[in-house]
Amino acid sequence: MLYSGLTPVINSATVISNYGPGPITGTRFVFLTNGGQQWLVYTSSSVTFTVSDNRLDLVASGSFTGVIRTAYVPAGVSPDQLDSYANTYATAGTVAPDLVAHGFQFQFQTDSAQLSPGSTDQLLMLALPHHFKLGLSNARAGMDIAWPTCARGPMTGVLGKNWVLSVPRPAVDFDPAHSLDADKLDQVLSALHKDVTSFRVDSPGVYFAGTQFSALARLVVIAENLGQTNDAACARAKLKDAILPWLTSSNPGDNFVYDTTFGGVVSSDGLLDQFNDYGNSVYNDHALQYGYYIHALAVIAKGDPGFTSDHFAAISSIVRDVVQISTSDPYFPQARNFDMFESHSWASGLYVFTDGNNIESSSEALHTYYGAFLMGIATGDMMLKTWAGLLMQSEIIGTKQYKQMDQPRPVGDTVWTGQDVATYFGLNPEYVSCINWLPFTPITTSYLSADFMRQAWPLASIGLASNSVEDGWMAYLYMAQSLYDKATAFASAIDFITAGHAKPAGTFLTGQYSRVTATDVLYFVGTQAN
Repeated sequence: MLYSGLTPVINSATVISNYGPGPITGTRFVFLTNGGQQWLVYTSSSVTFTVSDNRLDLVASGSFTGVIRTAYVPAGVSPDQLDSYANTYATAGTVAPDLVAHGFQFQFQTDSAQLSPGSTDQLLMLALPHHFKLGLSNARAGMDIAWPTCARGPMTGVLGKNWVLSVPRPAVDFDPAHSLDADKLDQVLSALHKDVTSFRVDSPGVYFAGTQFSALARLVVIAENLGQTNDAACARAKLKDAILPWLTSSNPGDNFVYDTTFGGVVSSDGLLDQFNDYGNSVYNDHALQYGYYIHALAVIAKGDPGFTSDHFAAISSIVRDVVQISTSDPYFPQARNFDMFESHSWASGLYVFTDGNNIESSSEALHTYYGAFLMGIATGDMMLKTWAGLLMQSEIIGTKQYKQMDQPRPVGDTVWTGQDVATYFGLNPEYVSCINWLPFTPITTSYLSADFMRQAWPLASIGLASNSVEDGWMAYLYMAQSLYDKATAFASAIDFITAGHAKPAGTFLTGQYSRVTATDVLYFVGTQAN
């Protein structure tokens, strides 16, 4: 902390136990609390402190100009170890993406200063577990620190002002890695013709309209993959007609508008009430909601570049809102929701949550970067493809590290202070699990492995035995099951669909959170590798 003519006061949450009422003077202080904690205080010049009457504060004797550092001494680390690195402290930092021949990189560069210029200049920083999986090779300071306020696991002390984290290139595009099983083709085609014919967008609001656009886009992709050109053309035409009002702000109700105060695309309904559209106007859930639009627009761009050209400004604004690469764009921030240190996105925006930032549906954030990656492919924008691919691969690595635990207990919501086996809309195991798995697309198998799903399935599907799972969530469960047992999943999905668990004409499987077609369920299940 940099002080300029101020009187420092260092507050403790619990009683300071090792200093008496008299003054203490120096540049290094060790104080203990009756909670069993040990803290170090370093100052750039001599300071005299006294302990307050309530023994919760260290109060300087007068104004101070300089730098004060505080450090918690965790179990297993001695004060002498931290003393070795106390002189150098970080003042600023930048993170820059870099494309290299063997993959993608994030380069962290840290500016620093010293308490005593000319003395030891080694910057000690703390790294999370996944940083080493990304190739962080800085020298370690011999401290594996179980940091008490870190919910991501033990942090490791590393030395150096520059970090390089490498991320492998993605190997994915519009189509799945494996072809549809031949014996399932007739059933998928039958569902496809029904779904394309009957599909209608009937949900208002940013989130649910977007999920329907993306579901319709999936029908386009499936039809093209199976050589059904008429169905593909019909579905793409419906998709363009449905999404156009969002690009021209001509919906009779909710629309996209640009917020000049904070710089972003927000919903007009959200500006009337910040809780509308899940807090969209205060920038909650942008990385979860806008991916559905970007994915749908990428599918349109692949088959109709003229449409994309005609509406480039609007399409570009939606993409830039969440996947902007530049730090100098006057209209949008760089990667609005993505945390480059933790390698995953946060859903929360300006709204203050009790537990700090949170992310419930990491898979929807992944879908956003996947959609932008496809947009780069469809439009030939290699910079967008590269940047979105880097975010996409990083989201996979961070989320697998911190949400896919060794034990088969699903993490519904990651918050700044920990993990919750819960969602904002319920505690059902299928909610907690599937909200972090949907939507199911070709990128899913890069994020959810057969081994993970085999372990997670018994708890996620526990409601199936008691017939307590709502229809929409059943569809997602069968798609998840197919990752390790597609034969059982396909048979269950066929029974589920033919038993009438679909809206009239077979469009959407029912359920408030379900925006998946029968076609998509059968096709996804039938294209798995097992």
